[in-house]
Amino acid sequence: MRNGRRIWLITVWLWAVALAACNDADTQRRDAIAGRLVGTWLEEVEGEGLKFRRVLSLERGGTFQQAITLAAQDGSVRTEVIAGDWFFDGETFKRRYLTVNGKRVSGIQFASYQVVSVTDTELACVDHLVEGKRNVRFRRVADGTTP
Repeated sequence: MRNGRRIWLITVWLWAVALAACNDADTQRRDAIAGRLVGTWLEEVEGEGLKFRRVLSLERGGTFQQAITLAAQDGSVRTEVIAGDWFFDGETFKRRYLTVNGKRVSGIQFASYQVVSVTDTELACVDHLVEGKRNVRFRRVADGTTP
C-alpha cells in the first residue's frame, strides 16, 4: 500500500510539473506576441468611394492611441481620435475605448481582433464583431505616422 501511495504522489507531482510547464510556455508565447504588437500600425482600405486610414499606436504599458481618417469622393473628410487600453489574451487582441475625440466614452466599448499572424512588418487579424468576419491587415509604420 505504501508503494502504491508513493507512486500516486509521484504521478500527481509529475502532472503538476507538466501543467506548470505548459502554463509557463503559454504565458511566454502570449507575452512574446504582445511584445511584437507594441509599435505603430497602419490599416488602409478603399471601397465604395471611400478611403479609410487608421493609424494605431500600441504602447508597452498597455495604452493605445488610434487616429482614423475617412475621406469621401466629394472631398469631405472625417477624422476621429480614440484612446484607451489594450491587451492580448493569447489569441485575441482587444482595445477598450476610454476617449473619443477627447471626450470620455460612456459605458464600456471594445474592439476585438483574433490575431492570425504578427511579423516585424505585418499584423493580420480577423474582426469577429462585424457581420461576415472582416479580415484586417495592418503594416508596421514609423512612430509619429499620421492618418
